[in-house]
Amino acid sequence: MLTKKAEDFLLKLRIELLFRGKNEKDVNAIEEELRDHIATAEAQNENVDDLLNTPIKKYADTFSKELNLTQGIYKYIFYIISFMSFMVIIPRMLDNSFQLTLALILYILFIVIGSLVFILFFIKKLIMAWGDSKKTYIAVGCSSVAIFGIYILSEYLLRHYPIFTFWSPSQTSNFIVGIILLLLTITICLLLKKKYFATLILILCLPNLVGLIFTGGDYTNKNFLIISSIVLTLISLSFIVYIAVQYYREKKSTDKN
Repeated sequence: MLTKKAEDFLLKLRIELLFRGKNEKDVNAIEEELRDHIATAEAQNENVDDLLNTPIKKYADTFSKELNLTQGIYKYIFYIISFMSFMVIIPRMLDNSFQLTLALILYILFIVIGSLVFILFFIKKLIMAWGDSKKTYIAVGCSSVAIFGIYILSEYLLRHYPIFTFWSPSQTSNFIVGIILLLLTITICLLLKKKYFATLILILCLPNLVGLIFTGGDYTNKNFLIISSIVLTLISLSFIVYIAVQYYREKKSTDKN
């Protein structure tokens, strides 16, 4: 088992390399090699302070001097930004509340994309400063709560203050375009072998789809909201039960070992 200082060094190096666009497999290989080297040195009572006191950015230059924005973490950031944008748009189309407004564009640019980029780089700064410590977890928790509050406030402002409406599609247009985008998103996720994202977007849209089926596509029918709410509740309960069962199984397996 490595010392806390060694673990923090490896964590900071890993984060720095990932943010330089280094491939995750390469980063894993570098980390494992260094971990074995440090573990062997510590087991033989050799001094590894020279290595652990090396500035992270200087040591990272050994493996990745240039920033690569086309692979590694940046490729996944692009995927997540695209996916989150569709998560904002598609459900609104399927419940017939979608309108292309200036407020929606600003919401996607500054709240959805902006908050994701901010939290990633904020977490990096925290880890580089404090490593794997309670301070880091508390700061991440507080910032996450603050961002969640901003999301709720932004949703309210978005619905009540559109600023300017560029396009207000009909019910039919919303449904057709929404279904096409949903199928396209699921297909792309499956092609990229991101089954989790495909499942997530389907589950998110499922309450509205079930509501439409049982009300014959009548959004004004009060049963649409009731059915959608029931399906959403069942999905939420199923997720909670799944998490509880997984936790119980893991705990039982740990206790046996």
